[in-house]
Amino acid sequence: MVGFVIVSHSKTLADGVVELTKMMADGVPIRAAGGVEDGGFGTSYEKIETAINEVYSDDGVIVLMDMGSAVMTAEMVIESMPDRRIVMADCPLVEGAVSATVSAVGGSTLDEIMEELDDVREVCLAILEEECMAFLSPEEKKRCAAYLRSLPDEDTVLHLDFHTGNVLVDKSGDCKIIDWMTAARGSRAVEEALMEFFFSEAELFPEASKAKIALFSAIRGSIGNAFFKEYQKLSPLSAEEIDRYRLAALLLRRHWNIAFEEPYLTKTIRALIEKYGVEEKETIE
Repeated sequence: MVGFVIVSHSKTLADGVVELTKMMADGVPIRAAGGVEDGGFGTSYEKIETAINEVYSDDGVIVLMDMGSAVMTAEMVIESMPDRRIVMADCPLVEGAVSATVSAVGGSTLDEIMEELDDVREVCLAILEEECMAFLSPEEKKRCAAYLRSLPDEDTVLHLDFHTGNVLVDKSGDCKIIDWMTAARGSRAVEEALMEFFFSEAELFPEASKAKIALFSAIRGSIGNAFFKEYQKLSPLSAEEIDRYRLAALLLRRHWNIAFEEPYLTKTIRALIEKYGVEEKETIE
């Protein structure tokens, strides 16, 4: 059976997630790696390594993390075990742990658990057939579809509606991300391209006063620059890679049918199809 490791800055949180999953998925091999050795707040390389060793089998291990350094520390541990089947699931910690462990108890393999989310490429292909994409010609749709199909298969969990309204911060500074209904799997570059759109062209507060909209329009670029500077430290991506996935990101956004954004999205999607769209037999290097 697939094993699981819960990595959190908080020992209490990690232990609680393990306790909950055992209630929902009795018998699943799962260990907590929360906090540092003295029980304090932080992440520990040794605790993560020990937890992985305790649950590892030929079926593999899925590691779920809460945020920040938990991700980086888990990556370092996994990189030190290149011959083992270990993957990181970038998803909501509690919901993801319960869903994945229940699937494992039901007999799902590591690959099957990771594939339960929709492939973002398939989501975009379905959007191409919606009424909101009627502005594209049949040839443009064909070139766009060929491009989407030629993108690499990746399995990072994507939120696809990540913005400040979906981030909750408690008094201690801990963050929780909510509203995962749009989640899919694919390249992290799709998520970053979407966030760049939110910080530049997305509609701002449709029912707000003109003064408030003008204020936020003036400062959101600076806020976005500061955000991406920190984001790149945790999850570096090249500008070329982000631009390569921008077409997929904007197709996802066009699906929302927001009138204010329609002119920009229509123009930019067409330009990106012209830039990246390929014939059916072509592939992207």
